[in-house]
Amino acid sequence: MKFFKYTVLALALAAGFTSCSDDDNYVPGGASAGVYFPTDDALDVTLDRSKSSFDVIVARMGETQAVTYDLVGSADDEVFTLPTSVTFAEGETSATVTIAYNQDNMVADHAYPVELAFASGTQICNYGYESLDMNVTLPAPWKTIGTGLYHDQWLLPLSVWANENPDIVIAWEAELQQHELETNRYRWVHPYGDNFAKFCATNDLGELEAGEYDDKNQYYIEFVVDKNTNLAVIPIQRMGFEFYSFGEMSISNDAGYEYSNGASLSAIISQIPGSCSQVEFDEEGNLLTLYSGENVLLYYRPETDGWYYSSGVGYQWTAEGVDLKNYDISLTYSGVLTTPAEDSYVLADVKLGADLSKAVVGLVQTDDEEAALEAVRNGEVPVQEFTETTSARFEFYGSGNYALAAIGYNDTDEEASSAVVTFFVADTSAPKEWKKLGSGIMVDGWIIPSFSVNGQRADPMKFAYNIDIEENIENPGVYRIIQPWTGSSYPGASLNDYTGDPVNIVVDARDAAAVSIQPQFTGFFTTYSDGSSAAFYATSLADYYASIGWTNEQIVAEGVDNVFEEGMLYITAPTFGQTDNVGDPVPAIEDCTYTFYGKTPYSEEEKFCPGIFQLPSASASAVAKAHIRKAGAKMSAQLSANSSIRAAKAQLAKISPRTVSAKAMKRAH
Repeated sequence: MKFFKYTVLALALAAGFTSCSDDDNYVPGGASAGVYFPTDDALDVTLDRSKSSFDVIVARMGETQAVTYDLVGSADDEVFTLPTSVTFAEGETSATVTIAYNQDNMVADHAYPVELAFASGTQICNYGYESLDMNVTLPAPWKTIGTGLYHDQWLLPLSVWANENPDIVIAWEAELQQHELETNRYRWVHPYGDNFAKFCATNDLGELEAGEYDDKNQYYIEFVVDKNTNLAVIPIQRMGFEFYSFGEMSISNDAGYEYSNGASLSAIISQIPGSCSQVEFDEEGNLLTLYSGENVLLYYRPETDGWYYSSGVGYQWTAEGVDLKNYDISLTYSGVLTTPAEDSYVLADVKLGADLSKAVVGLVQTDDEEAALEAVRNGEVPVQEFTETTSARFEFYGSGNYALAAIGYNDTDEEASSAVVTFFVADTSAPKEWKKLGSGIMVDGWIIPSFSVNGQRADPMKFAYNIDIEENIENPGVYRIIQPWTGSSYPGASLNDYTGDPVNIVVDARDAAAVSIQPQFTGFFTTYSDGSSAAFYATSLADYYASIGWTNEQIVAEGVDNVFEEGMLYITAPTFGQTDNVGDPVPAIEDCTYTFYGKTPYSEEEKFCPGIFQLPSASASAVAKAHIRKAGAKMSAQLSANSSIRAAKAQLAKISPRTVSAKAMKRAH
């Protein structure tokens, strides 16, 4: 697709980011009668390999006589059997339907899209949603062989530090797993995660920043062994970080390069065995040592847009202090459930390792992981006890940052493991959660700059428009912008092809010096003349930098900090991501770092087009003052108190909402 004269800022990224959707289809007012799905989150469903089906909750409001509603949906029919109806008994306000799955026809670790919806013409309650989209995954079955020392021969031995410290053993603890079905597949669990960072910190390599190691413990290193020859391929795979000046890190051996490009294991073994690594097993058949063929460390240099490699000298994994017990515990946040009685629950999957006797799990309103664990340990919050893997719900009250914290115990009642997952919940289910502030003004720095007016790029400062704004009652400073891109007052409304429910935007300004707008669907969808389409998601560059570990001081120094001043939410560097279709999974924040540049009212130079949400209580002078603070910080040396600043203040003080016809504004191609 093409836009009229703009520059795209694309950052080279390595870190990942997981977030829940803050998209909000809530319609103010009382609940209407009808049936609904209680959540609109795109649910990530991880299947239980010991089962053949999972349940979905359906709810209703209004009269409660016995009734059956027809359902429709879409899914791979060789894998899933979808329900065709849901039946409520007399007096019931919620029911479940079952989706069956055939594991024999599923590819492990592959996300299958599944949609379930009410048939056309069904009366839908305005408290809920008429369809539910899910990404359903059957996890690959991996068993733990043990925990041993991971002797790194790829990364650190290539550094100057290794030459200066030849007596230091470059090794740290790592877990090794074997695939239960394809028993020739092995993987190390997060070998360049926290234990790698601890090794660097305690051996004079310094504290690694987020993004310089697998700081979220997400990445595995897998290798495949031919059991007849004990030769192994190491496919090309990402290590999950950038390390100093190398760029984004990946790993492989020569055989793995061929394997990743389609060559079979048998062909590699027969034709180029020297490209493989050699594996040694002990008498019991447990893998002990993997020696190098030609191990290759791949790294990408963005400045040359090229891949480079260095040859490693070998690899060894030694099973020292092997512990075959599985004390793993994992938590997966899967959305929010709101019942007809307006009770709200966080939904989560709790997975326990086979050797845990029990786990206690609690929901804590915090984003501090250690504080959440301490709250559960000390009984400061209500907890639930589990003895097996299950799905659970946890009641919560009000929007905010939450953490699910779990403590696992062995058969002697000693703490054996722990897990925490954090997320932000915007509970928009009940009117009591939000209070109306009135009509404010918005300046759209996300999408309007992609339009042209009379052949010139549209300046968002000239197309300010009215929007309604609400504030969360229990979390003052969390604002909900009502239909900024789906309302009729939006200047580009006639160019928006979106036909779904109204979409609101949540902005977190509880910290006035670090305002956040997490990635969320804008409600703007466009189709271009070449047939391509784009659904836009809004966030900011400050949010991206924060997600990879930057402090607010660093973000301020970069000049892209978002602030809340005198009734105005000011997004300095609006950024966006996009998917091909409405309803696709929300893009990760590293995929939302594009921005439209343009000339601002106070500079002839190209700068970010700001995004502005002016609350009803703000005045035009406050808007001007805040803008001048931002502009002046960048231009004080040459503009200090001269006529350019005075002209900017005068222009900003004249901001007033306006609309524009479709004829005047058009998509730029």
